[in-house]
Amino acid sequence: MAEEYGGMVYGSELIYGVPLSTWQGWDSHTQELWLQDYNRTEEQATYYTDSPEAIAFDYVSTIDDITDTAKDYGQTAKDYGQTMYTEVTEGLEKAVLYGAIGLGLILLLK
Repeated sequence: MAEEYGGMVYGSELIYGVPLSTWQGWDSHTQELWLQDYNRTEEQATYYTDSPEAIAFDYVSTIDDITDTAKDYGQTAKDYGQTMYTEVTEGLEKAVLYGAIGLGLILLLK
């Protein structure tokens, strides 16, 4: 039966939750990275998803994606955004128009 003492799991041939043979096969750098991850608190483990830095990173990544897509189309990000706004607006107008026509036909045929 495994027993934990000071973060180290003894018995069942596990060291920090890793089989002994695997642990011994790792170099010291890999072992150190594993220990850093193994000893994280819950707050540290989820920091990349709910911290202000993570939100900022997601925002910047989104802006970079939009800018890269605009460059692929040979436009500036501002021009690309205006083009997308125009296309979406026109698409919604058509969807509402066709929906109204369809609803009118359904009501007419009743």
